[in-house]
Amino acid sequence: VNLDHPDLKNVLWENLAEKNGIPGVDDDDNGYIDDINGYDFSEDTADPSHKYDSYHGSHVAGLAAAHTNNQAGVAGVMSSKVKVMALNTFGTTAGASTSDISNAIRYAADNGANVINLSLGVKARASNLYSALNYAINKGVFIVSAAGNDGSQLNSTSFFSPGSYGMSLDGMMNVGASDAATNHIICSFSNYSSSYVEIAAPGCDNSANSKGLLSTVDGVSYSWLRGTSMASPVFAGAAALAFGVIKANTGYTMSPQELESFLKNASGESSNLTNKVQNGRTLDLLEILS
Repeated sequence: VNLDHPDLKNVLWENLAEKNGIPGVDDDDNGYIDDINGYDFSEDTADPSHKYDSYHGSHVAGLAAAHTNNQAGVAGVMSSKVKVMALNTFGTTAGASTSDISNAIRYAADNGANVINLSLGVKARASNLYSALNYAINKGVFIVSAAGNDGSQLNSTSFFSPGSYGMSLDGMMNVGASDAATNHIICSFSNYSSSYVEIAAPGCDNSANSKGLLSTVDGVSYSWLRGTSMASPVFAGAAALAFGVIKANTGYTMSPQELESFLKNASGESSNLTNKVQNGRTLDLLEILS
């Protein structure tokens, strides 16, 4: 994540023990030194900012949680009372290892995350990812994952990790991309399945001259991207919003399993998505709030 972006810098999670501690010392004894805003597991450094020429992570973070009412840029789905824990698993390369991703998932669970967004994946099964996902859910973390951009049908043999694990893990949901212009048509690139893809959220925009979804990138800039990587944080923001509003108004902390059930029951349904998404579900923020 771009830690200095004006729309992100005020919503960053802070590890206060490390922020107020001694440089070069693991002040909170969590196994990571100086991890103030998160960690880079690929490069083994406390700086989780971009080191590769893609600003994918910042775009994702902005869709979920970009700051609001600050006279700048855009606003995330949950743009107040939210903190973004920046966990980099790509480092200086275009790829990430499943071991680094697994370690990042466990770190998030151990350091207080309520919702994990995973805008990444590989066309294969990965037992270490499955183990890490289980670990996080058992520690009370709700997990959201992108369904992938191959335009193919997911099933037991055409498997996309980690997203496809969502069908069998109660407390995790796999998100396909729908057209933001209508929210009722699957984007052409999105993986789909009436069983393995559990809900659709905006991930492209097929209205006139649209370039995709606008969000935060490098410097103080904004740009458009499309993908299930964009749909996933939009839905993760909605999950965080539901979790936060219910806790703030009732004092009740929803389990990942309860949050999944709530979000499914509060979703919209579209006949256009019937064969593309489980029960034709589509994200409906008004329904969630009501």
